[in-house]
Amino acid sequence: MTQMDVRGIILEPATGIPIVILMSKNNLVLPIFTGPFEANAIALELKGLKPPRPLTHDIIASFFMMHGIKTEYLHIYDMFEDVYFARIHYRKGLKRYEMELRPSDGIAIAMKLNIPIFAEESLLENESIKGNVAVHQEEILPDDETIMFLGDEKVSDFLM
Repeated sequence: MTQMDVRGIILEPATGIPIVILMSKNNLVLPIFTGPFEANAIALELKGLKPPRPLTHDIIASFFMMHGIKTEYLHIYDMFEDVYFARIHYRKGLKRYEMELRPSDGIAIAMKLNIPIFAEESLLENESIKGNVAVHQEEILPDDETIMFLGDEKVSDFLM
C-alpha cells in the first residue's frame, strides 16, 4: 500500500463531475470521480471550514469518537468497471474491523478524522498518472462554495 494525499478537487470539463486528486510522495496521481456532496465535504475540509450544521461525514466522525471507535486508515484497494472500491479500517478495544464504503465518502471521513489514505500498489501501477500537481484555490462555484483547482495544468493532462 502507498500513502496518498488529497491534493485538491477539479471539475471534469465535459460533464462538470468533481474529481478528487490523490497524489503519492513519488508524484503518482490517482483521480477519483465523486458526487457533488462528497466533493463539497472534502473541499470544506481542505479549506479548514466548518459548515453551520454537521454534514453526514461530520456525524459519522463524531459517532466514532463518542463511542471509542479508533479509525486507523482508509484503503482504496480495487477498481472494477471504472468504479473504485475502498474500506475503512477501525477498531474498538482489541477487536479490529473493516467496512466497505465508497472512496469519496471514505476520503471525506478520513480527512475529518485525520487518518491516512492508502492506495493498493496494483491500482497505482494500472490506474495512476505520473504528474506534479501544483494546487491553488479558485472560486468556481456559486454561493460562496469553493473547490480546489489544479495549477497551470489542464484536466486533460491527468485524465485518459
